[in-house]
Amino acid sequence: MTIDPLSLLKLAPAVKPLFTGLYEKFIRPTITEKKTAAIAADLNAAFARYYSAMWDQYSSVHSMVLPNQNKKLWDLYIPLRVKSEVDQSGPLLIDHYHKDFLPKHKKILITETAGMGKSTLLKFLFLDVLLQNHAVPVLIELRNLKTCKSIEEYFLNQLTNIERNIGTEVIKLLGEQGVFAFFFDGFDEVAAADSERTISMLLKFVAQYHTNNFIISSRPDAALRAFTNFIEFYIEPLKRSEAYELLRRYDSSGSYANKIIEHLEKQETQKQYASFLQNPLLVSLLFKAYTYNESIPIKKAVFYRTVYESLYWQHDHTKGAFVREKRCRLDVDSFHRILRSLGMLSILREQVEFTTDQILEAVAECNEMHPDLSFINSDFICDLHSSVPIFQRIGESLKWAHKSFAEYFASQFIYVDEADRRKVLSRLASRRDVERYLGVLEFYMDSDPKDFREVVLLPILQEYSAYMKNNVELNRIGGLSDNSVELRCSILFEREVVIRKIEGARGKKLFAKVLTSHPNIKWSGLDAGVRNGRLMLVSRVIGTSKHGLIACSEYISGKILLLKLWRSRDPLLFCKHKRQVSIDAPVFANLNNGETYRIRGKETACTHFVASANYDDLNDFLLGNSTCVLDFARAAVLQSAIEAETSKRLSVKNLFKVKARKHAGRNG
Repeated sequence: MTIDPLSLLKLAPAVKPLFTGLYEKFIRPTITEKKTAAIAADLNAAFARYYSAMWDQYSSVHSMVLPNQNKKLWDLYIPLRVKSEVDQSGPLLIDHYHKDFLPKHKKILITETAGMGKSTLLKFLFLDVLLQNHAVPVLIELRNLKTCKSIEEYFLNQLTNIERNIGTEVIKLLGEQGVFAFFFDGFDEVAAADSERTISMLLKFVAQYHTNNFIISSRPDAALRAFTNFIEFYIEPLKRSEAYELLRRYDSSGSYANKIIEHLEKQETQKQYASFLQNPLLVSLLFKAYTYNESIPIKKAVFYRTVYESLYWQHDHTKGAFVREKRCRLDVDSFHRILRSLGMLSILREQVEFTTDQILEAVAECNEMHPDLSFINSDFICDLHSSVPIFQRIGESLKWAHKSFAEYFASQFIYVDEADRRKVLSRLASRRDVERYLGVLEFYMDSDPKDFREVVLLPILQEYSAYMKNNVELNRIGGLSDNSVELRCSILFEREVVIRKIEGARGKKLFAKVLTSHPNIKWSGLDAGVRNGRLMLVSRVIGTSKHGLIACSEYISGKILLLKLWRSRDPLLFCKHKRQVSIDAPVFANLNNGETYRIRGKETACTHFVASANYDDLNDFLLGNSTCVLDFARAAVLQSAIEAETSKRLSVKNLFKVKARKHAGRNG
C-alpha cells in the first residue's frame, strides 16, 4: 500500500525512526569505508538530533493569521504547480518530491514574487525528502550565511552544536558522493552588500559538489543571472478552487470561509479580487481582514492596513471578547507610526531578521524619530511578536512575519512621514537595483497613483517617446508597414533579445544537457547581453524544432519592471499578444548554424530577420515572449495627459507662492 506524501507527513510523529533509515541508506556506506566506527557513531547521533530539531522548526507554521495556534505545514499547504520555459512538458504539481522536478533537473532556480509560497514549497520538499529517504536534505536560509566563510562551515556549525567530533572533511566526503539535496531559501533576503559574496559561495559550492541536487528560491533579482546552469521555474497562480480550499483550511468552523467565498462569487466582485486569489499569502491575509470587519478592501495598501488593524485589535477567541493589552500603551495609529519607521529602516538596511541587540537598536532609533510619543523600547518589542504579531520569534531572533509587511510600512513612511516624498520616490525608481524595491514602489503606487504617474511613469514615457522618434526612422525598410516597424522598436525599448540556432545532433545533445542542467554547458555569447550590468535576464525560451535547437533570451532594464507595476492599473497601455508563433516557423529557418543574433532597438541591429515574409512573424514571437511592451499611440496620449496634469499642478503651486509673498509683504 502506497501512502501519499501529505498523509505521510500527518503520520510523522510515528515515522521519526525513518531518520535512521536515511543514515543507513546514504551515510553509513560512505563513512564506514573511510572513517572509524567512533566517527560513524558520532555522525549518526548528530544527524538524528539535527533532523529532529529541523523537523520541529519546519513542520510547524508560524502564522500571523492564526496566532497562538499550533498549525502544521500539511494543515495549510495547498500543493503548488511549477513551470519552466525550458522544460515544456507542462506544469508539475508539487504534492511530493517529484522525479520530473528536482532529480531530473539537478539545479533549479525558483523565482517568483512576494507571497507565492516559495519558502513553504522548499520546506514541504525538505520534509518529504527527509521522511521518504530520497536524499540527505539540507535547508539553509541564505541570509544566515552572512557570518560564515563557507556553506560547509555553516552546515558543520549546525551539526557540531550537537557533536564536536565531526570535521569539515566528513561533510566534503559526503558531498562528493552526491547524497545531498540542498534547499537554499530566500536569496532576495540577502543584503545587496552581501549579495556578491553569497553568490560566490554558492557557485563555488555547487561546482565542487555538482553531483548533488540544488534548489535556490528568490524573488526576481538581476544578480540571479550568475546561475546560468540552473533551470528557472515559476510558481503558477492558485486556481480559484484552490484559494477557496485554503480559506477553508484557515477556518476550522467554516463560518467565515463560507461568507468570504459567497462574497467572492458575486459577479461584480469576481474580477476585482482575482489577483488576490492567485497568491497564497494574500488569500491568508484576506481571511484575516474579513474576520476583522467582514469586508475586503480592493486596494492592496488599504488591505494591508486592515490586516494590521485586525492584528492590533484581535480578540483571544478562547476568552470571548478579550483584547490583549499592549504593554507599550501606544494606540493603533501611534503603533503604526513606529512600524512605518521600522519598516523604512529595514528596507534601507536590507534586513528582515534582527538579533536582540539589533532590534533594540532599531526600535530605539525609531523612538527618537518620534519625540511626541512615549514608550519603553522593550515593551514595544514584546508587543511586536505577541499582542500585535507583525514579527515572529525564531530562536533568539525576531523576523518580520513576511517581507511584504516591511515593504508596506516603508511605503507608508514615504507617503505619510517623508517631507520630500517625490524626491525619495524618484531615487528609488532610478536605482540600478530597482528590482529590490519593487514591493515598496507597488504599495506606494497603490497609495498615491498620481505621484507615481508624475515621478516614475512620466520620465519613462518621455524616454520611450524620444527613443521611438530616433529609431523608427532608422529602422524603416522598404516593403515593411509603419505599424510593423513601430511594433519592433517598441518591443526592443529597454530590452535586448539574443537568439541562437544549433543544428543537427549537436543541437539535440545540447538541448538534453539544458534539460538536465549539465554543469559543463557553455553558452558562449548567448548571455552576453548583460556585460554592463544594465540589463537582467528575465526569460529564456529554449526548444528543439525542425530547424535545430532554438534558444531565445530576453534581457530588460529596471524601467520595464516599473512599467510592469503600472500594467496592473492600466493594461490597455500595453500591446496585446494576438498570435502565437512557434519555433518551427520559417523565420528561424535561415539562421546561420551556431551564430548568435543580438536584436537591439538603439541601433540598426534590429534589422536582423528583415525579410517581409518573416518580419511580422518575429514581431509576434518576440511579443509573445516579452515581459511588457508599450502601445505606441496610447503611450503618447498618456504622456500628454500626465504632462498637462504636471503643468497644472505647478501653476497652482506657483500661484500659492505668489499669494503667500504678497500676504507676507502686506503684513511686513
